[in-house]
Amino acid sequence: MKQYQKNTFFSAVNRIPRYPEQASDKDKDHNDEIYTSGNTPHLDHLHVGRMSGYFDLKLEAHTPLIIGKQTEQGKKRFIEVQKIERKPFISPSMIKGLLSSTYERVTSSRFRIFDTPTHSTPLEYRAGKRRKRYTHTPYEVAKSAEVQPAQSHNEASAAERLFGFVGKEETTGAALRGRLKLGPISVSQDAIAYIDKPVALPPLLSPKPSSGRRFVFEKSNFPTSNDSHPKRTLLFDPSHSLLGEAAYPTHRSCINQSLKAIIKQHCNSGGDLTTNESVELYVKSWFKENCSLTCRVYFEDLSPKELAFLLWPLVPENLSPSDKGNFGFHKIGIGKPLGLGLVTARIINDFVYVQTTEELTSGYKNLSCVLGIEYEEKSVSQLICEANIGDLSTLPWIRAFQQIAYGFDDTEDTPVRYINLEENKVNNETTDDGNPKYFADYEWRAGQAPRPLWLNDTTPTPDAFLAEVKTEQEDEKSKGDRKQVDPAN
Repeated sequence: MKQYQKNTFFSAVNRIPRYPEQASDKDKDHNDEIYTSGNTPHLDHLHVGRMSGYFDLKLEAHTPLIIGKQTEQGKKRFIEVQKIERKPFISPSMIKGLLSSTYERVTSSRFRIFDTPTHSTPLEYRAGKRRKRYTHTPYEVAKSAEVQPAQSHNEASAAERLFGFVGKEETTGAALRGRLKLGPISVSQDAIAYIDKPVALPPLLSPKPSSGRRFVFEKSNFPTSNDSHPKRTLLFDPSHSLLGEAAYPTHRSCINQSLKAIIKQHCNSGGDLTTNESVELYVKSWFKENCSLTCRVYFEDLSPKELAFLLWPLVPENLSPSDKGNFGFHKIGIGKPLGLGLVTARIINDFVYVQTTEELTSGYKNLSCVLGIEYEEKSVSQLICEANIGDLSTLPWIRAFQQIAYGFDDTEDTPVRYINLEENKVNNETTDDGNPKYFADYEWRAGQAPRPLWLNDTTPTPDAFLAEVKTEQEDEKSKGDRKQVDPAN
């Protein structure tokens, strides 16, 4: 008779719900301006009641940042800090991507980055020794909730209206220019770490959508109930499930740690550095923890609510659950599931420099000012308050974002890590009728998904998974299978 042990940990990949219909219903004050699709602005003039201006943004690194150009030497892949004229270079598109994905989350917008051809292909899962197809594709699930990428102006959600989009479908494709642009990125002095012998990053592959449970959440009773261990066939059924955004909770024990210390911690928690060279990445240089990146962000013709939703997640204290009294992190670069790439994003001096359309109109009439010359200095808190956006932390997708940003503490008993292959195998066991199997001796049912992060819990509950207890000989044989990668089945 097989014996099992119960392992507890916080999943290193989880999801943030994307549910515009729920957003419209739960946050009616912002429905027309934020959550309703369409209403794309005309870009040939500035609108009354809107603002243009800029703010200076500073990202402070709290773990090493693996950012740069990748090269191949033989079968090995390397990454190092990119330099132009002997100075470190980071493309502004990286920070613009951070702002864009963050704005998507807080406004429950459509997915702007979504591989439609790939996600239009039916996914498969293993049932016994056979492979079966899910009933619907991820794209069909996205379309049912109207979170697939916009193809027309009428479909544009808040993020497309602010950051722009280009439709991909030939018959209905449209385009819209964004109203946000970034200046060059400046890097602090002595920001780069070099090493004689390149460091191998632990092999972490991208999460695979066919895993299902890491990407979807149940439609019924959202957001009050936990997942109910549905049949595998229901995971990509639009009548049952909705898509969430894959996200990586912060490893709080990694804060202000070096690259080598973080890799060592990963290995001590059960991670594996042994893998195929084709998926290994060797780091030659990186940006140190405690370095900083700064750039100027320009915006044009934003409504007070649009600006407030853009600014709100740039206050680090807003990214912490209300009971924690701390701050949360954004993530950039490679190695997010390991705890790398943690940054705080804060507006320098807490000031935004704005011109209202009314002030510009008057200035043009009097020949006293033009766009981009004279600004009024306003604090971030003042602009957020004047927009009357309320307490966003009451919204379930914001609570999930806060928990991802704040993260969990790695401990010996409850690390932050991926489910391993042995645990995943047990989690997929079913009864003859296809329902997740119940292990009565352990009071545990298969079909577990990562714990929902949007539940209004004061103390996060770790995930619990069973793994078969093997003999010493079996354990040695399976060591190679316990790599910390997100399995496909």
